[in-house]
Amino acid sequence: MVVIDYDNVDDFEDFSPVPEGYYYLLIDDIEINEEGTEDEWWNVTLVIQKGKYTNRKIWDRWHFTEKALVRIKLICKRLGMPAAGQIDLRSEMFIGKEFIGEVCQEEYIKIDEEGNEVTRTKNKLTFAGYYSTNDEAIVEKLEKAEMKEYKQKEKKISKPESEPTSSYVQGPETETESDFADIPF
Repeated sequence: MVVIDYDNVDDFEDFSPVPEGYYYLLIDDIEINEEGTEDEWWNVTLVIQKGKYTNRKIWDRWHFTEKALVRIKLICKRLGMPAAGQIDLRSEMFIGKEFIGEVCQEEYIKIDEEGNEVTRTKNKLTFAGYYSTNDEAIVEKLEKAEMKEYKQKEKKISKPESEPTSSYVQGPETETESDFADIPF
């Protein structure tokens, strides 16, 4: 017999990629990696804060090479942190920061247990994909995307589950969604 205390076992986390778009994110954790390289880089754990994918995680990597510092400066500016003069950046300065992130998908090759190459997809933030929650243009894009998702859900719910009866008249096959754009749903 095996005795298991499930209170001490984490729930399954879905690691499939979320759709590309804008999300409210929180910087949850940062792991610093310095070993074996001349340049430091940080693994940044981001957590989605709102919507259908709440609590899903996305990972980003911040490099501190001379060429990559332009991105770090941009991130600092957009998160409302010092981005001028000399500063001693510490990972704890970023923990808990909320922002809007532009998430994309990227394919990569992984070697499976049998030694075969397998193509996988992961999420990442775009190069300049960190935006203030006060950035009105980005907030508007995010709200439009949320509204579109809501309307798509409503359409799915309101569709008839069975085939139409003989009293149901179907329109011509050439109708498109834009033909109904002026009808409020």
